[in-house]
Amino acid sequence: MSLFKSSNIIKIIAFFITCMGLALVLAYLFANTSYSYTKDNYVKYHLLTLKEIKGMPFISTNYSIEYDSPDGTSGLINSVLFSNVDLKKKSELVNYLNELGFKKHEDIFWIKGGEIWKKGDDRVRLIQDNERKVIIISFEKND
Repeated sequence: MSLFKSSNIIKIIAFFITCMGLALVLAYLFANTSYSYTKDNYVKYHLLTLKEIKGMPFISTNYSIEYDSPDGTSGLINSVLFSNVDLKKKSELVNYLNELGFKKHEDIFWIKGGEIWKKGDDRVRLIQDNERKVIIISFEKND
């Protein structure tokens, strides 16, 4: 009978150690509020990437996904920087934004070469730099 009780205690201790380890890993992931990664980083990609980015066309194999939560709690920014890209492929991203229900918004304070798209409180910035052959799409979620 004492063997049964000690094995239960061992299971309980192992369970709590596992939970503490998981809590520490998650705390580490969200303590730093800025990350740069690709789809190959399984954990960051699946924990930090918005569904809108997971579902969009990746128009270049040379890309970087950026995660930023400026104040650490509410609102976050998920961006993809496509480098060495065929600039004509921007139309694929525009079509995708239309499919999601975003509408292009004219904003006089926005930089040259950039567009702002809105749907409710969510905003997307789409920037094309012709000289560097770069396209950046940035989703801003506000909770």
